[in-house]
Amino acid sequence: REGRGTMNGHTHHHAEPEVARILLPLLRTGKLPPVPEGDSERIAEGLRRAGMAALALERLRGDGAPGALVRRLEQERTRDRVSLTLLYDRLGRFAGTMASAGVRFIALKGAALAPLLYDAPELRPMVDVDVLIRLKDWPKVRDALSAAGYRLPAEKEAAYWLANYFNMGVTTPGDPPSFFDLHWSLGQEVRYAVDNEGLWERATGYEIEGRSYLRLSDEDLLLSLVLHLGYHYFDARLLWLWDIHLLCRRRPIDWDVVIERAGRWRMSTVLAEGLAFVESVFPGGVPTGVLSGTRPGRLHRMLLAPLRSAEEGRHFRGDDRRLMQLAQGLLVMDSPGDALRFMADKIARRLRFLGARPRLR
Repeated sequence: REGRGTMNGHTHHHAEPEVARILLPLLRTGKLPPVPEGDSERIAEGLRRAGMAALALERLRGDGAPGALVRRLEQERTRDRVSLTLLYDRLGRFAGTMASAGVRFIALKGAALAPLLYDAPELRPMVDVDVLIRLKDWPKVRDALSAAGYRLPAEKEAAYWLANYFNMGVTTPGDPPSFFDLHWSLGQEVRYAVDNEGLWERATGYEIEGRSYLRLSDEDLLLSLVLHLGYHYFDARLLWLWDIHLLCRRRPIDWDVVIERAGRWRMSTVLAEGLAFVESVFPGGVPTGVLSGTRPGRLHRMLLAPLRSAEEGRHFRGDDRRLMQLAQGLLVMDSPGDALRFMADKIARRLRFLGARPRLR
């Protein structure tokens, strides 16, 4: 299966052009471009890596797709069903452990999106489970997970992630293991100003397989997904863009709230770029007035123009090169002051933890 990315590192996510050539028209119009029988294996493998094998299979029914492609996608759908059965079981066990410790958590990303936007779990596969906890609850979370047999970062490594980032990974007991990404915020404090307590006040309940969980409100969920794009330098899996497209189309988003909240969180530019990116790939989800109302100012547009990609399904060039990532990351901040504060804090943290940074996994 597709490997997890390095913790807080960057892994190539955008779909290769041949996969995008198949997926984009299939998702936009329901029509499959010509696929030679001999290319079926390669195309199916690309769809698997994109996390959209089952979704593509659903769209292919009755479209005259090569039999070899359909059979391979059916195999991948079965594997996804098995994998997700295990992940959701592990989520239930995690919930039981947290309940015993008196800790509440909010399900993020796929675990919240699958029952909200998709007709079947395998249409929204996951490779791990993301959850949000309160930072003050970390000692209780750590002790409860350790007692339950989870593998956690060592004390010094955990201290590094707690001081520098907003998430860290843990591994479940059992074979095969499953991975949970524990977040205590949606973003680094110096980089953005996310209203963490407000997330909890606005959280809403939902169910998976008869068990109750919390998810973010629709507006917070949208902002969290766009922030996720920003943290990956807009190098996005098509599945992430499809998530946002569906959320915008199928949920009653209060756009005035989204825009106002993005401004308070100092992510107005990230919101504008994220929505424009999604709309360029999957049109029809974001209202035209929202796109024009969130458009960055002339200076931002001028500075970002040389970085933009002409490749379909990609937003910025060089999103897998560190220097380009740094430039883009600074330029999508809302103000020069934000960028300067972030760089100063980044340098200070590097000096503070000089030689103590854990090896990224």
